[in-house]
Amino acid sequence: MNGIEELALGSADVAAISGVDVSKSILEKSQLKGIFQQLYKSRIVPEGNLIFKYPKSPSSSLVVSQNVSPNSSIGVSGYQFNAGTINPRKNGLRVELSLESIEDASSSNIDLVEKMINEISNEVRAVNDARAFTVCLDIQSNTLTESDFTGGTLAASTLKPILEIISSTFNTGSISSWDSADGKILLSSSITSGTLIYSYSNQARLNSQYQNCGTPQTITLADIFTMRSKMRGNSIYPDIVLLNDNDFDNLFITSELGGLWVGVDSYKGNSEPLIGEIGKLLDLKVLCGCTLVPEGISVLVDSSRLGYEAVFRSDVKVEFLPENFSKGIHLWDERDYGISDTLAVGLVVNGNSLAANL
Repeated sequence: MNGIEELALGSADVAAISGVDVSKSILEKSQLKGIFQQLYKSRIVPEGNLIFKYPKSPSSSLVVSQNVSPNSSIGVSGYQFNAGTINPRKNGLRVELSLESIEDASSSNIDLVEKMINEISNEVRAVNDARAFTVCLDIQSNTLTESDFTGGTLAASTLKPILEIISSTFNTGSISSWDSADGKILLSSSITSGTLIYSYSNQARLNSQYQNCGTPQTITLADIFTMRSKMRGNSIYPDIVLLNDNDFDNLFITSELGGLWVGVDSYKGNSEPLIGEIGKLLDLKVLCGCTLVPEGISVLVDSSRLGYEAVFRSDVKVEFLPENFSKGIHLWDERDYGISDTLAVGLVVNGNSLAANL
């Protein structure tokens, strides 16, 4: 396939610049993975199938009998994989280019088409990565009203850990602090009316795979290693830790690192780094640059057990729009995500600037 800079841009080549080559470029670039997308096992679903089935780990543990007598079998009672299912979710995006701009053979036209391709592919990637993140933690939202705040000041919810405050409207005062792990939110003053919406990880809530920072407002190496040990106690071996960029600055200026840290430049020749990978902390690959991870939250993932990305269809179509004297480019992307093991993700929480032990 020709690169954009190699395309002929004369008026006789309108079809080339707005058709096949551009479509292929968009389709190719839109397949680039986001930070969370890449942690799933990707599977192409055969055309025509509207469901993808994958193995889910059972809730029971594998128990092997010891001191088995000769000619006796080893019992694995109740251990069997369940079937998970993924259905397609369709994302669509459309852009339109005037034929005048396409027929303009100046260098600015190359920039225009290249920018269009980048914008489309970035939007598709952002949407898919956000969905991958939502499924990874089973992120849901909860709404608190004035009646949920005791004395109009403190609210406590069983829907926790809190990941992020989405929005808040009060007749007076503001949010003073909040405790992610305990699901508590403290206001600066009593209210008589107001609404607060926050997001939480339903998956972490159900399996209790989360913990508070030892010191509110500060994520430390000890917090990450404690969560790592907790996961390893469940026979889950995290290999990824994802951080908000602001938390990285605080965490990695400490003298605690010593020989625990190896920058990606020291080993990237041996293997291809993941998107956003900046180095390794013991056996954990550290990923930054993802705006989806809220400040004050650290996400540990066992990528070998996380789950699957089912790709049903990715396609680009180009249409001539004579009424607008333009070309319209449409992208369809059909995919979704499924968790194979609900214990594959662990959270360190309560490191944001308003965190407190309430």
